[in-house]
Amino acid sequence: MEHTDFTHYQPTRFNKYFPPPNETLGGAVGRHIDNVIKEIAKTMCDPEKRSTATNLLCGAPPIPPDPKDTDERLNLPPPALAGGGTPAKPVSLLTCIDEYGQGKGLSQGCPVNTPEIIFQAQMRECIDLYRAGKRLKSWCPTDTPKRAAAEAPASTDLH
Repeated sequence: MEHTDFTHYQPTRFNKYFPPPNETLGGAVGRHIDNVIKEIAKTMCDPEKRSTATNLLCGAPPIPPDPKDTDERLNLPPPALAGGGTPAKPVSLLTCIDEYGQGKGLSQGCPVNTPEIIFQAQMRECIDLYRAGKRLKSWCPTDTPKRAAAEAPASTDLH
């Protein structure tokens, strides 16, 4: 089969069965060896078939889930609530923030969106520093100027 080089040509799934035009015998052997190596790497890197050791062809294994990602909504209710007893006492937000910062699971009664609350407070600090023309903290994201521009500035009362 002759390959054509029209600008409107779209490769199809059948192209892998035909060699490129003007391919030499050595090029064909190299292409087949490359395909075999890619297929071996693909089967070795399959997470369901891979052993626990890291394979150099595959790269690092996926990162385990963050222990801070505890979601109160996924847990069963405490026995006191299931039995119709009194609900858990609310915990102060500062206690929840401290627990989250230490990497512990959140206590019963902490808001489910504690990580989001912390992130919003940190972003507020970064945006305020940017608007004041001060040096940003090292943990502020690089897109802080975009976030500050996207956020509506604090409303000023002209009356």
